[in-house]
Order: sequence, then C-alpha cells, then structure tokens
Amino acid sequence: MHYENGYEGGGGFLSSPFGESASTPTGTKRGGAAAQNLTPVSIKQLLEATQIHADAPFKVDEHELSQITFIGIIRRQSEQSTNVSYIVEDGTGSIDVRTWLENDDNEIQQQKRAQLVEGIYVRVVGQFKQFASKRHVVAFSMRPIEDYNEITHHFLEVVYVHLFRTRNPSVKHEGEQGYQPSFSGDPFNPTGQYGNQAYKQPEPVYGNEFKPSHKAIIYAIKSFPDTNEGVHVESIAQKLSSQFGRAEISQAIEWLVGEGHLYSTIDDDHVRCTD
Repeated sequence: MHYENGYEGGGGFLSSPFGESASTPTGTKRGGAAAQNLTPVSIKQLLEATQIHADAPFKVDEHELSQITFIGIIRRQSEQSTNVSYIVEDGTGSIDVRTWLENDDNEIQQQKRAQLVEGIYVRVVGQFKQFASKRHVVAFSMRPIEDYNEITHHFLEVVYVHLFRTRNPSVKHEGEQGYQPSFSGDPFNPTGQYGNQAYKQPEPVYGNEFKPSHKAIIYAIKSFPDTNEGVHVESIAQKLSSQFGRAEISQAIEWLVGEGHLYSTIDDDHVRCTD
C-alpha cells in the first residue's frame, strides 16, 4: 500500500491515496500537506492517539493522522435516519464507525450495506474524529473481508509502519521531504523490490470477485508515477489495449471505484488506488 507523501525509505510506502485533491463522499475537497497520508492502524493506536490541543490533528508515532485504515469485526450496529453506527473491534480495542446514509442510495449501495452485519470482519477506510470527547471514525469505504489472509497482512503492515517510524533514524515528520525509494521491479509485479530495502511488500490480497481486468487495471495504475492527480483513464486504456477493450476497461474502473479500490482525484477521468 502507499501510505504517505514522501514516506522516507519504507519498502513501497510512497505517495498516499486520498491526496490533497481527493474528494470526500460528499464531494468536497480535502487539502493541505497533512491530508496526504493513509495510515494502517490498530484500534488501540486510535484510542491512544495524542493531540497538542483540542483543535490540533491527532498523531500516532508523532505523525499526523488524516485518512486511516484498519480491519475488525462488527460487534454491534444501529441505524438512525442519517447514518449507520457500527461498533468494530480488532482484538486491541473497539471504536464507533459511522457511515452516512444518502437520500439517493441506489439498489447496489443498499445491497452492499446489507452485507455489513454483526459477526463479520470488515476493512474500514475513513477519517478519525472526536466529538464531545468521544472518538469515532467516519468511513469512506467499508467492505467485508473475504480472504482472511488480508487480516494478517494488515497487522503486519501496522507493525511495519510503527517500527519504521519509531526506530528508523532517517524518518522525518510531515512537511519534510524524505527519501523516495526507486521502483526497480516489474511494473506489473506489486511485490517488486524497492531500492535496496530488505523489506518486500506483500502482494495485495484480492477476493474472488476480482476479474483479470480488475487486477490488470490496479497493476497498471501502480506502474505509473504516483502523483496526487492519479492516472488518466485514457492512459490505463492505452496500456491495456492489447488485453482488454475500452468498454471492458471502463466498466472495470467503475466497479473498482464503486467497491472502494479506486477513487477519483481532480476529475472523474483521473483515478488512484486506495491500497
């Protein structure tokens, strides 16, 4: 996964998804240097995150939190008129996760929400908040875990990022440009080596619903330079033109966006990966 803008020397942790030009579910823009990171966390880390004052951003390992991702099991859920609240627990703690209800939710969105039931593991991507001294997460994406290897993968990432930030003397905090590892592997091999780092990023875990076109699009996007603007869909179509038709690529990108694997950046024709 790409977690942080200028992530300093980590094995494959380069510029983040959810950059400054990314849109929230309500269509507003998020900006600022501190908003350019997606951090894998445990719930315990969220509960122990610190602030220097009430209006300051939360920090974990002295790094500001903007977008976060974690995996846990739904223990309880309740639906109100404007949102659904889930209590999610990951073995280190539990936290309230909220998803907002839209008046124009279509049948597919309703079906996805119906899958989020008590007792299942879910991947949450969202923003960490505090209101009236109670901490919670506003989810941009929340989906069931289909391959339980993803749980192990996630906690390995949490440990790796924590150790890298706390034990690597070359790590700098937000606002400072760190070393950018150079990608030297096959552009369609997500486990390619990064520079001289000993760490090799685990291959992403994809569910059975992934088609060859879905995987090819994600690998194609990751073969381009990682920028806040993302990759134009035309560039993706050209790279994969020998394998898939334009219509199939367009449908696959739409599915990946709908499932939370991609998101639009500066406009609907530019996309980035969320992992």
